[in-house]
Amino acid sequence: MEKAYRKLRMLYLPKESNIRTLGNPDLDFLTKLIYNPMSGIVYRRRYKAALSLIDSDVARILEIGYGAGLLLPSLALRCRQLHGVDIHDKVPQVEGMLEKEGCHAELRVGSIMSLPFESCFFDLMVCLSVLEHLQPCELPTAMAEMARILRDGGHLVLGFPIKNRLTSFLFKAVGFDDQKGHPSSHRSIMDQVKGNFAITAINWYPSFLSLDHGLYVVIKCSK
Repeated sequence: MEKAYRKLRMLYLPKESNIRTLGNPDLDFLTKLIYNPMSGIVYRRRYKAALSLIDSDVARILEIGYGAGLLLPSLALRCRQLHGVDIHDKVPQVEGMLEKEGCHAELRVGSIMSLPFESCFFDLMVCLSVLEHLQPCELPTAMAEMARILRDGGHLVLGFPIKNRLTSFLFKAVGFDDQKGHPSSHRSIMDQVKGNFAITAINWYPSFLSLDHGLYVVIKCSK
């Protein structure tokens, strides 16, 4: 049982040499942070926490906000059909990386506010570090869109930073102002989630701190 649990948590990051520069300062900077020996320890934890909540052999998975595609190879091992959507138009660059990694995903350009998929299409969706960038007034629309394309009984894995003095300090240390860049707090996001989905699991780190004093939280929900 422990061996199987560890396997579900395993993160298969693409080889750094296969990553294409996207020309997006925020995404390219995040990629550097993830592959950095020091900052990468923290940033990779969110991927591992999300993967620990995803079963194997899922029919259809969608990653909303796939960025440079760093999580896609790990998700590809857990499903029969993988999709990704993001607001940037660097699909060829990410597809090139995936080809070198020996996996495939159907990638589209689109916004979480108007997802380009038919209703009840996905069995599981993953959305990490996206919702905090929305204004609080935009969260209901995002939740409604995710609920629309998720099948009944499907699952949603969401991750977002916890907003407190510690995380604000750490973000500023890497040159990011979370007060401006993250208008929606973890509490405002979770309140909207509860109005649309049933939360079935919640993980945050460091786990020895209370939720509101941690760094990042990942939740699993069902429709």
